[in-house]
Parts: sequence; structure tokens; C-alpha cells
Amino acid sequence: MRTTWIWALFAALAGTAARAGGAAPEAVRLSGVDAGLCVVLGCADAGSLAGLAEGRSLLIHCIIPDRAAAAAARRSIEARGLYGQVAIDQAGLDPLPYADDAATLVIVDDLPKALAAGLSLREVIRILCPGGVACLKGDVPASVEPLARVERKKGWCLLRKPRPVAMDEWTHRAYDASGNCVSRDAALRPLGGLRWIAGPAWPMGTGYQVSNGGLLSAGTRVFSVTLNEVSNAARVPQTRNQTWFLTARDAFNGLLLWSRPIERRMLHDGQELGNAVVATADRLYAAIGTELVELDPATGRTLATVFRDVPADARLAHAGGLLVLAEAKGLRAADAITGQPRWKHPSNAQELVADGGRVFFTTNRQAALVCLDLASGTQQWRADLSAISGKKRELLFAKGGIVVFVWERDWQVGDNGIAVFAADDGRRLWSLDYKSSRATWPDTVWFADGLVWHRTGATGLAGLDPLAGQAKKQVSLVGGYCGGCMRNIATEQYLIGTRPLSFFNWSDGAAHTFRGGRHPCRAGVIVANGLLYTQPHGCKCVKEALRGFIAFAPGGDTSPQAGERLERGPAFGLRAEARTTNGSEWPTFRHDPMRSGATPVAVPVELSKLWEVQVDDQRLPPAPLADEWRANPLGGDRLTAPVVAGGTVFVALPDAHRVVALDAATGARRWSYTAGGRVDVPPTIDQGLCLFGSHDGWVHCLRAADGQLVWRYRAAPRERRIVAFGQVESLWPMTGGVLVENGMAYCVAGRSVAADGGIHGLALRPQTGEVLWSKPLPAALSDLLVSDGDALRMAGGASGGLRISPKTGEPLRDGASPGFNWEFAGKLKTLWGGSNPVLDRTWRVLSVNDTASHWMRIRQGYGPHFSHLLVAAPDGKRVFGFRFRYVHWSKVNDPTTEFGGELVAWEGGKEAWRVEVPGPFQVEALALAGGVLFAAGPNDRLRREPGGKLWALSAKDGTRLREWPPAAPPAADGLAAAEGRLYLATHDGKLACFGQP
Repeated sequence: MRTTWIWALFAALAGTAARAGGAAPEAVRLSGVDAGLCVVLGCADAGSLAGLAEGRSLLIHCIIPDRAAAAAARRSIEARGLYGQVAIDQAGLDPLPYADDAATLVIVDDLPKALAAGLSLREVIRILCPGGVACLKGDVPASVEPLARVERKKGWCLLRKPRPVAMDEWTHRAYDASGNCVSRDAALRPLGGLRWIAGPAWPMGTGYQVSNGGLLSAGTRVFSVTLNEVSNAARVPQTRNQTWFLTARDAFNGLLLWSRPIERRMLHDGQELGNAVVATADRLYAAIGTELVELDPATGRTLATVFRDVPADARLAHAGGLLVLAEAKGLRAADAITGQPRWKHPSNAQELVADGGRVFFTTNRQAALVCLDLASGTQQWRADLSAISGKKRELLFAKGGIVVFVWERDWQVGDNGIAVFAADDGRRLWSLDYKSSRATWPDTVWFADGLVWHRTGATGLAGLDPLAGQAKKQVSLVGGYCGGCMRNIATEQYLIGTRPLSFFNWSDGAAHTFRGGRHPCRAGVIVANGLLYTQPHGCKCVKEALRGFIAFAPGGDTSPQAGERLERGPAFGLRAEARTTNGSEWPTFRHDPMRSGATPVAVPVELSKLWEVQVDDQRLPPAPLADEWRANPLGGDRLTAPVVAGGTVFVALPDAHRVVALDAATGARRWSYTAGGRVDVPPTIDQGLCLFGSHDGWVHCLRAADGQLVWRYRAAPRERRIVAFGQVESLWPMTGGVLVENGMAYCVAGRSVAADGGIHGLALRPQTGEVLWSKPLPAALSDLLVSDGDALRMAGGASGGLRISPKTGEPLRDGASPGFNWEFAGKLKTLWGGSNPVLDRTWRVLSVNDTASHWMRIRQGYGPHFSHLLVAAPDGKRVFGFRFRYVHWSKVNDPTTEFGGELVAWEGGKEAWRVEVPGPFQVEALALAGGVLFAAGPNDRLRREPGGKLWALSAKDGTRLREWPPAAPPAADGLAAAEGRLYLATHDGKLACFGQP
């Protein structure tokens, strides 16, 4: 082939000693980019790739088409301890396997060779984000110049992608200084799926509807005022709401750029903190403490102080080159560039908007509406508001020569009102009392297409003449509009419903419903950069909704990609050593296809530590990238749970994309295999084969004896990658590994039935990778597959009612209750429960939220087996679980409240015994071996204290038989029992074996 010599050269380069520096680091220096996603195409020089990571927060993803060259580069990066921050993917260069606008920086260190291998410069520009840079070693044709600005430096061509004119920004809490939440973003179309996703998945706050205080976007960044910062996960519940943060992320791939605390007193629930933050492409203005400061948006570094003595309830607007601050003692204005004071006005100011060279504000308790000249601060008029009675009275926006004031009379029936004033002289032009559907907030009013719009009933929308108040247009919203407890938003093309994220055409009300996401309470969503941004929410009313800090994008191509999806490895067709399990092994996650977490084979209580090894030898990346990994729903564990078969222990290193096999007797490493993405659960061992899925969308089959690849199959319909929780993943990650039963291997790819074409289920022949069936699954959210003996089921709460025929993949309509996940001998009704997926380990940190957030609970379990973590005896007679003790929501923030838990055993749906688990110790791993229940967990997860506990209890009556003190907190579900021994994975990447010498 024409490219063979190219990749042979790359493979040779990968095997040579690393040279200092290298071409890739030189490209970074020339580009000026030192944070974000760096895509490297074709370079197999590990020294050069490693040089990119040194001292930078870049996430580096390299594409190498040749299998041998990719494997060699992976080994070299692993030897440096950098894998995960630097990742190697085996894929072709045409097309590039990334979402549109994903990369901050693209590096091609030998452009002619890459072009010869099929690289298209149009593809390079497609994956580059607006404002991003492509550094190409070699010359580019003139045909590229209309697509990007070309600059030549030291033998490199630098392509800078322009920002499309159709994209808009969102610079203030309510869009812009006018307060009219109608974006001009014409690049956004009805949603289809993800552009990126980051953690935490659930809100950090412990009070009702808190955690998000505002969201803005300008330039290439998105800014948030939030409690959802990883350091808050290390705070006890009583202090978690006290420290808010201002954070910046890359708007196009979601990577965290910086975070700094907001040292301001929270008045109510943090929402007011977002009112004093304004963004531009090159400056960020924020009240961080008692000062309003100018920040560098790229780094968060303070550049200058604009205003001092800023109160907690201040509001900020940026208009006409001025910064205007409204507060109880008056208004202040300063030049936005120089920071020089321009004017002051003494009137008490409560709310603030600006438009058309004027500033509008309401005085204390909205007694009056006042207008000032923006340039001079001179008062132009004052209008009395005292005659307007109602709740939630609000100065909403100023737009199109009018000022709109709204109020609520009765939220139970949606009884609201509008008053419209002339912007030039303050005359009240008209007023209107109107009724909408129940609990419609009064701020569901917009100025769009030259009309003032408000809700009418459950499905109606009325457009009024802005000067006379006469109805000019009536629109019926197809299917009805559902907003939320937030400021509802729109674009000039669409009214946006937020529960779920539905788009309605202004012209005819036609609906485009997207159930893959919803808004967070109070804070809401924003539109910018052709995307819709939302933050962590705690509600369950849209069961298909994904959780986290997410950028949703218009729908793309989700049809199957042409070409062969099965790749055969060097061990394909070579007979693996077929073995019959002896019944004492632990060959799959939670022991068996039912995921019982139990084995009938006893493990003696008189145990000693036989060996302990550090399995994960990769370094954590520098902050803030390391924080992104810690916020992963998998919990940030360096190891998965172990599985044991054939005298070998197998574990996965999620963030290092690796499966490792160790000698069960000694802990000595036997082999290691690196995939193209995270591996979220350990492999399944069957008939001498090692099967697992990875978040690059591929299912892998290795020979268990030596780790040689037998085959791999792309379960994802297409090669399309995004950034997810600080790493590059497929839009359709392989979730929950591989379940093997009755000679068939089952797996799923995807995240939500409502996003990116849904969830794909497959059945394959383990020996060959032959696809026996492939079907879209109607599961709400993807999760661990389990077997109930007759059918396949999803383990998580949102999809717990789904039962699938193992033979055909068709859903079974047999009356399975949607509230139950799976049954174990007719008794066990949930593996994990709640609305959490099994593979969302967030409950370990946020468990107290189930008592703090009213109906928005993370409570696990259903019926008699209410618990966070369950295992079941093999005979089906007993179920064992750990759960947090109930604390009333009103006591969660009380500093005297003590949190703890309990281990419980049930038999026949009735409690058999209960053992107190005194906090801050909590159980996060359970395994039943014969008559002994092993329970392990950290001493104090919230304070990140070292060490943990491992208990052995009598399964009969709960008597504690023995205790061991692991040096590090155990990993989630990190226990396995096999051949009379107990294996424990710990959070820091170690694996220990306990047994009798």
C-alpha cells in the first residue's frame, strides 16, 4: 500500500529514544495554546508527545492508523507515567473521528506524509474550534485560505479558524444588559445530542434547588457560578454550601480551564451571585469578594480592581463601553477598558437593565422605575410602581423602545401581569393581566420579532404590539410548553422549553422535542456558540435526561459508518485454552450474570494479607484536568473491582484505559493491554477469553493467558469522539463491560435513548466476534447489563423496567414493573436503585442529598430493600445492604447533625438484622462468601482522610467477626472472593490479596 512505508517509519520513531523537546512542543509554543484539547495527527514520537504534557493542562489525543505503531507509542507513554493525559488511538485520518469544533489545537508534524495517508485539511478545519489553531509542518495550498487565516512561522503553517457570524454569545445572567433572554444565535438548531459532558453529575449543594448560580459565555469560554466544584466534594454537608466558585471551561470541548472561590456572602441560595458577573471575549468582570475585579478570562488571574465595597446583592451591566453597578446605596459607572470612574447616582437600586443608551432600575421594594442617561448618569424620568400589587415583581427587560415590568398574582392558576413603559419618557403604554398554566412564572415574557410575547394557557403563546398591547399573533405550541423554575429563554428562531429541552418555532409552534437533557432548577440554561449549555440537576421528571455540566448540539449523522467494524487480532483463530469454571472463581463484575455479589464458596475469617501491589503506575495530570477525572461518575477510583479466574486476577485502570492481569498467588504482573478509552468495569473471563468494553465505543476480546488481541468490534455506529469528564470518548461509549451467558456475549453502547441516535445493544459470539443481533434498545439510560435468568435487564433505576430477549434483543412485554431493576429468586427488587445508574458512584459523596432536596432525591432502592448497595445470597433467601441513616432535610446543614449508616439483612422482605455503621465511615463495597459478609469503605470520604475499614460479619446475625484497616480507601464495589481468598482494590490504585498462608 502507498501508506505502508509511512506508518513503518512512525513505528520506528516510536521505538527510538525520546529526543528532548520535539516538533509538537514547538508547535504549542508557536500557537500560544496551553490549555484545552490538543489533537495530534500521525506523530508516533512518544518523546515529542510527552513534551506536550509537561507543565501544561492540555489533554492530548493522538491518532495513529497503524496498530503496531499505536501500541508502541502507548507503551512508551505508559513508561513515562503520562497515559490518560496523553492517549493514543488507533484510527484512520479520513474522516477524523472527532465531533465538529472539538479541538483547541491540532498538530500535524509532517503534513506531506499525513496528506499522503488520506488526511484532508477540510477535516482539520472541521474539528478545530472557532478561535482554535492548527499547526502544520509543511506548506498548505491556497485553497485553504478562505476557510482559515494562515500564518507562517519557522516552517510551520498556522491555521486559525474564524468564528462563524451565526454564533452568538451570552454575556450576562439574562443574555445581555437589556435582560431580554432572546439570543441571536442562528447556528443553534433543534438538539440531537452531546457536544461535551463534564462532572459532577449531580448537584453538590445540600439545600433545595441550589448548586448553580449563573451561566455565561463569551469568546471561546463558558463561565459558571457554582457549588459544583470538586473541592466541595471534600467538604462535610454542613459546610458544602458556604463556598461558591467562579469557573471557566472551554466552550467547545468543556475542559475546565480554571476555578477560583467567590468570597461573597450568600444571601439566599446563591442565585444572586451570578448577577454580578459579566463576560466579554477578552475580559471577565466579577464580584469575587467585596471588590468587583477585572479578570483574564483565559487564566482567571485578577488584572485590576474596578469597584470596591461591593455588597452581596449588587447587580452588574456592561453597555456602551461602561460597567454599571447597581446596589442599595446607588449606582456607579466606570469605563470598562480603563476602569476609570465615570459617574455616580445616589438612588437606591434593586434591579438593573440597560438598552439604547439608557440605564433602567427599580428602587427599594420596586417602588419606582427610574431611567438614567447611560453616558452621564443624569436622571431622565421616574415612574411610580406602587399601584402594582403582586408577588415576584420584577423589572424584566428593556428592548425595542419599551421597558417591561412583570408580576405574579397567583401561581396556583398562573395569574400574572405585565406593565409596559416607554423607554424615552416613562409613560405607561399599557398593562395586561393574563392567565397561563399553573406555576408559570411571570418572567416567561420575551421580546422577539418586534412583538412582546407571553404564555396563554398550557399550549398558547400570544404576540402583542409593544406600543399598544394589542394581540397581533397567536401561536399554539404543539404538545404544550413546559418551562421550569427558571428564567425561560429563546432564540430569534425558537422558543426553548426546558423540561425537557424542546424547541418551538415562533412562526407556527412546531415542536422539536429533545428528552436527552433538562434544565437545573433556578439557574436555567443558556444558548451560545451554536450550543445549548446546562448544568447538574437533581430532578427525575425527565428520566432520559443525562446529568452533568453539558453542551448539547444540533443532531448530527448517527447512521452506521461504512466499512468493516470487526478487526481480527494476532490471536484470532488460535484456540484459547478452554476451561470449565470450578465454581470457586469470581469471573465477572459482581461474580455472576445476575450481579449478585456473592459466592457460595466460603472464605475463612482468619485472613492475613498475602500480597499488595501498586497496579496503577500512571501519574494524575496537573490540575484542573485531575479535577475533571475526580468528578467522573465512576468516582475517580484508580482501579475497578477485581475479577478472578484461572489463577489470575484481572482489573481495569479506568483513566489509563488499561486491563491488567496479575498472578493470583503472588500479585506478579502477567500482561497488560491498553484500549482506546476508559474501561469502567473489569473484564469478563469466559472459556479462556477476556472480554471487556471501552469508552471509545469498542468491545475487545483478548486471550486471557497472555493478553493477545483475538478481535475487537466497534459497537458504536460511527467513530465520533467528544470530551467526556476530562478524556476523549466516543459519543457511544461501551458502558458496563460485557455480560456472558449461555455462550453469548452481550454489551451496550450509548448514553441515553434520547441522545445521538440512542443506545445500541449487541449480542456477539465470544470466539469470533460474529454479531448475532444488533438492536436499538428502549432503555432510558445506559448502564450495567444484568440477567434475571430468563432475560437481560438494565441495572439502573431509569431503565429498570426493561427486559430484553437474549435470543433476539427484542424488548419483552411481560408486565415487568418499571420501578424494579431485577429480581433475584423473587425477592431482590433492585441492584442499586433510585434514578442512579449502577455505574454512577456519585452516591458515595452526595448521599446526604437524598434528605436535603425534597422530592429530588438520590435515594437508592425500592420497597423493602431500601439501600445504596445490595448483595444477595446464592439461595435467594437473604438480601444484604448498606444505607445511610435517614436525616430530615431540615437537619442536613445543622453543624450538630451526625451522619452514619447501617448494614441490614432482609429475609422474605422482612428485616432479619441491622448493624450500625457509625459515621464518617461508610460501606462502599460488599461481598458475600459462604456465611461471611465482607464490607469495606473509607474512614472519611468527605474529608479525604487516608485509610479505610474492612469488616467481616456473620451473615446469620450480623455479628462483627473481624476488622482490618486498609491503608487506603477501598474502591467502589472493590471486593471479590475466590479460591478461599479475598481481593480488595483501593482508591489509590493498589490491589491486595487476603488469605491463609
